[in-house]
Amino acid sequence: MLLSRNQFFILLFVIVVLPFFAVKIIWLAKSKEAVGVMSFIGHDDIGSALGMSTYAVIGFKPSNDSVFLHSSVALNLAAGERISIRYQKNNPADAVVNDFFNIWMGAICYALFPVLILFVLYVMPERFDPLIPRKSKVLIGKGSLIKIIAS
Repeated sequence: MLLSRNQFFILLFVIVVLPFFAVKIIWLAKSKEAVGVMSFIGHDDIGSALGMSTYAVIGFKPSNDSVFLHSSVALNLAAGERISIRYQKNNPADAVVNDFFNIWMGAICYALFPVLILFVLYVMPERFDPLIPRKSKVLIGKGSLIKIIAS
């Protein structure tokens, strides 16, 4: 398969980013929704460099037992207020607040570093010219796995 430089970097982007988001998509597909109740605001000293951390502690009952979870961030909720959560049926302790930030921010943060490396390689080809020149083509699959064909 012969790809242009742009197509090759799009393929690399998909290969690098997909695993981070596929795990979360599978987790979401297997999760169940429940309603939790805000119990209290917790504080923890992560370390002197980062300072004090504030988070919401939310309780819910997936069965006969009560489960408590910590939100990723401090939520603007009052004690006793109800909030939507998602959890795994076989592991209720694996639960998160059902909002974009709490569900997706971990995957976005983990994917960010490899994406930044790809971005630098793509935007600055003159710096990495021997690697993948600007007008080159990439041959995938014949002979060696990946072969750069300079134009």
